[in-house]
Amino acid sequence: MAGYNEIKGLRVKYLSADPAGAEDGQVWYNSTTGNLRVDGMVLAASWASGNNTNTALGTTAGNGSQTAGIIFSGADNLNNTELYDGSSWTAAPTLNTGRYGAGPASNAPQTAALCFGGVTPTGNKNETEEWNGSSWSEQNNLPTAFRQLGGFGIQTAAASIGGYTTAYVAESYEYDGTNWTAGGNLNTARERVRGFGILTAGVAAGGNDIPNPHYANVEEYDGSSWTNATALPTATKLASTCGTQTDGLFFSGNTPPNSVTGATFGYDGTNWTTQPSMATARQGGAGAGTSTSALMASGANSGGSAVTTTEEFTGA
Repeated sequence: MAGYNEIKGLRVKYLSADPAGAEDGQVWYNSTTGNLRVDGMVLAASWASGNNTNTALGTTAGNGSQTAGIIFSGADNLNNTELYDGSSWTAAPTLNTGRYGAGPASNAPQTAALCFGGVTPTGNKNETEEWNGSSWSEQNNLPTAFRQLGGFGIQTAAASIGGYTTAYVAESYEYDGTNWTAGGNLNTARERVRGFGILTAGVAAGGNDIPNPHYANVEEYDGSSWTNATALPTATKLASTCGTQTDGLFFSGNTPPNSVTGATFGYDGTNWTTQPSMATARQGGAGAGTSTSALMASGANSGGSAVTTTEEFTGA
């Protein structure tokens, strides 16, 4: 197949930033973002393979961006931490309290992650830890030990959502970088719910309880109360998410009757739209990034075995 330089008589320019005043059809590679850019054209959204995590992690958590991500905790390596630079994963200092099914501040950057709650073979956890870019430190605990909870926000303004204690939880709690305080209650109590957005504009989607093994329910948070929103196209638990309340992405997970999926849906604050599916269906992986530049790492297959697969999403 002929290369771009053979077709156009030019080589693709490598630039550290997008050029000002680009013309329609101009092509360049942005070495800062790692993206091939074409001005004046719309490219189809797609998932592409990235390099694998060093450790297979099921029911894990993460945050950051497509070129600066972090993944931590997991059912197969409870205190594992790894960092992604857009090309490869590097082992990092571990959590002080290993766990899986923990909540993250899903919109936090790689250098300011938050891990809270979760579960180990000995029971539920209420521990909270902050990552400063080089190590984890213990912080004030959640008021209650929760497992399989969701979360959104940043390290200094985060929310926990749902989970399980000895019953399915409707409570959400807000973290200000020091303390946890009670927030508004979800309309539907559930575990394995996933969140995205910021503290004053968050989303909770999917999840499960008994007798409901999968929920399509979606709720929006305004910093004090929850409002029911447009349901997911498919009832899903253990999905992954990223983005904002008006520009979010919901992908992978477990769907009825008990199958893993690679389905991807975009959310504009009102409606859900179908996006291209990822190549490797899975559940309980770590999501990061934005609706147009997302990262999906690890998770578990239909048999419950953890995987190391990484995929990157580029929006249209």
